[in-house]
Amino acid sequence: RDYTFPDGAQMKSLEDLGIPAPIYHFAFGEKRIYNEYCPTLTRSTGGGHIPSVLNRQLTPYECGLLMGLTPKESERLCASGLSKTRLYNCLGNSIVVDILVMLFKPIVKSEVE
Repeated sequence: RDYTFPDGAQMKSLEDLGIPAPIYHFAFGEKRIYNEYCPTLTRSTGGGHIPSVLNRQLTPYECGLLMGLTPKESERLCASGLSKTRLYNCLGNSIVVDILVMLFKPIVKSEVE
C-alpha cells in the first residue's frame, strides 16, 4: 500500500515543552546542535548519550516531557524511586507515543474505509 509519512510540523518544539534551546548532543564523534527539536533519546552505555543544555545534562523529568509524557506523568516517573540511570534507560528504550499515533493513524484509517 502507499503510505505517506506525516509532516513533522505536528511535533512539540523545545519551546512548547519549556526546555531551553539549544540542545547539544555528541554523536559519532561530533558535537551536534539542535535549536528547535531534540535528537532521539537512546539507551546507551558508556556515558555521553544524554543530550545537554546550558552546560548540564537534560534531567529525567525533561527527557520524560520529550518522550511525550505530561508534566504530571513525568513527575510521577521521577518520584518512582528508580535511579537516574534506570530512568534514562527506560526513556531511551521507549518511543514517543504521539509519534506512534501519528504514524499509525493513516494505516488504521485506511483499514476502516
